[in-house]
Amino acid sequence: MLRSDPHWGLYLITDEAMLADGTLLPFLRGALDAGVRVVQLRAKSASKADLRAAGTEIRRLTREHKAVFIVNDRIDLAAELEADGVHLGQMDDQPEEARRVLGPEAIVGLSTHNESQILDACDRPVDYIGVGPVFTTATKPKAGKPVGMPLIRWACSHSSRPFVAIGGITLANLGEVLQAGARNVAVVSAISRGPDPAGAAREFIRRIRTCGHSRCEK
Repeated sequence: MLRSDPHWGLYLITDEAMLADGTLLPFLRGALDAGVRVVQLRAKSASKADLRAAGTEIRRLTREHKAVFIVNDRIDLAAELEADGVHLGQMDDQPEEARRVLGPEAIVGLSTHNESQILDACDRPVDYIGVGPVFTTATKPKAGKPVGMPLIRWACSHSSRPFVAIGGITLANLGEVLQAGARNVAVVSAISRGPDPAGAAREFIRRIRTCGHSRCEK
């Protein structure tokens, strides 16, 4: 669980296109074999039936690999699937409601996009925060203006919660994000939409671990 081990490294978010074309579960199996320790199920336009079916298999795979399973937005689905937790946006249900429904041991994450939201999240029943979008992201076109490195550095100094940098992170700019102080990075399209998704996941994990082992400077 996050409370005892906040260093996930690569925070893998599912790509809805892979869910639609049937490649998601084989990819996740390979990614978990490669060392992914947390998977978030996010598919904004999928039906609840499709989410439930995918989530059931993701729950099985993550349990087999002793990895964390997070559901995006849907507190009810997280409870139904016995997920480890839920990740909420600023416009979603409140963290207090997630805590009430899922219980004290659940992992509750909250997206933040500026300094005031980060400080507010630290006073609420959340276990980690998402900080971003760091860069422009094609996965979430309405994510807002990129926050860049300044907010990552600010979160390092001011957040009492572990944080996950998210938004437009690729292998090309990963080093910049890690040098700014991030230790956990969320990735979608830079892995799932490349020619070798499993290989990309392994390379993200390798670089994040290398930075951690060398005490990469903030």
